Amino acid sequence: MSYKKTFLIKFFFVFVILSQVSCGYQPIYNKQNKSALKEFHSIYIKDTNTKIGKIIREELLKKIVWNKEKNRYTLIITEDSSSSGIVTETNTRITRYEIQINAELNLFENNKDKKVVKLLNSKFTSRSSHRVLPDNITATISSEKAAIKRASFSIAQSMYDELQNYFITKK
Repeated sequence: MSYKKTFLIKFFFVFVILSQVSCGYQPIYNKQNKSALKEFHSIYIKDTNTKIGKIIREELLKKIVWNKEKNRYTLIITEDSSSSGIVTETNTRITRYEIQINAELNLFENNKDKKVVKLLNSKFTSRSSHRVLPDNITATISSEKAAIKRASFSIAQSMYDELQNYFITKK
């Protein structure tokens, strides 16, 4: 390897390391964010009646360890889903379905004056596809359930990131 190539590789690695140091990343679990972390764990996530809403809620509850004594914030999740067929073969038979889940996050603050103040409203969309197997209905249903879970987990992660960002920058 030539001297010039070695120099360029070293320069590239130094550049990458320096650019990552100054990217502004700040984890939520550090001393500066102690108050934000306490507020973050005082979010009550309201229960929903839909299957997808329950999946999203359960995933958020795993990530946000809720402190039952402090219900300072209420999170309401609304969602809807749609499914559309995708034709991928020349005989115009539907071989895949795409599931799209649209969700809305509303964060409210419960004041001591019994007033409810809306703090955050965000919308999320996630898509996932699954195969249609005409000879195996069980595999098709299993594939559909897995696609719904993938899309729901993606939305839950996006909601978690949005809430983290809100509480860290709220100061």
